[in-house]
Amino acid sequence: MNYREWVASQFELRMTEDGRVCFKTPCSYYTFSKEDFEIIREMFLNFES
Repeated sequence: MNYREWVASQFELRMTEDGRVCFKTPCSYYTFSKEDFEIIREMFLNFES
């Protein structure tokens, strides 16, 4: 496993049964509504371009 694969393995993104999106990092755990996650996702996509 190279460094990038190791870093990627430290994060987890999953959808809960009630439709929320959970984002887990090595030091934090966030839960967003699906709508909030879409807004954050768009911000990241626009930041990269």
